[in-house]
Amino acid sequence: MSYKFRLQKVLDVKEKAEDNKKNEVYIVNKELLKANEQLQELKLELTQKGIEREEKNKEGTSIIEIVQLNKYIDYLCSLIKNKEIEICELNKKLEIKKEEYIESRKERKSYENLKDKDYARYMIKEAKEEEKIIDEIVSFSSRKL
Repeated sequence: MSYKFRLQKVLDVKEKAEDNKKNEVYIVNKELLKANEQLQELKLELTQKGIEREEKNKEGTSIIEIVQLNKYIDYLCSLIKNKEIEICELNKKLEIKKEEYIESRKERKSYENLKDKDYARYMIKEAKEEEKIIDEIVSFSSRKL
């Protein structure tokens, strides 16, 4: 008789759920890294445009060009602000996903602990049955002699 855990299907479902949560954490983390890269690119472009504006002011460029450049700088500032908000939301989402992953991991571990305890009981039961069979064989052999 081989060992079969009666809650194996539940354990399988919990393992799959844990894998799904782990993938969700990975995806959100990847999105967060991408958003941070985009933010750094926007900040770099803002710095470059600020330097460009200073140079144009020194050169005495037309007011129209300066106004257009200022509008673009304002646009970059709004993009940066929106990206920072997006990053903040992604950080919150990442924390939630991490908590969900930790919770699903705890559930899976609890079922694995149940399986380990159940297997230990099974092994003890098997050992007792084996001992009983050996005792019967020994008693049968001694009666025969």
